[in-house]
Amino acid sequence: MQEPRLSSFAMSVRLRVAAALVVAVGVGAPVVNAEMTAAVPAKYEPAKKLYRTFCGQCHALKEALAVGSGSAKNNGLGKDGGPSFNPLKIPSHLSVLAVTGTWDGHGKVVTRMTWKQIYAVSDFIQAATRDHPHIARLPSDDFLAPAGGG
Repeated sequence: MQEPRLSSFAMSVRLRVAAALVVAVGVGAPVVNAEMTAAVPAKYEPAKKLYRTFCGQCHALKEALAVGSGSAKNNGLGKDGGPSFNPLKIPSHLSVLAVTGTWDGHGKVVTRMTWKQIYAVSDFIQAATRDHPHIARLPSDDFLAPAGGG
């Protein structure tokens, strides 16, 4: 038994509907993605590129399009991935402290960046993470808070 064939008009209507759906989804996708990431002003674009070069190898940040999986290369900045910044709200001064302080993994980074670059990237991170839900803390913050969180 042969399956019934669609007329060329019916086939044409189905193709047009399918094409319209593909276009609608394609146009709507950037809007959905934009809602999931902070709107970072264009003035931070150079710092965003610096982030990908110096930080994004180890620290994921969706606003920078960085996956943060670490760098196993001999000339890489780090061999292990660092914490993801995707859920964290990170103040600029905290980034400066983390990169210039004694925390593991930043020894190479701090020697390859200028102070101007460090401040620019820190400002970008603050702008990019301003709507993230959890405030970032440095490991030493645990020693400052009284036991029991009170």
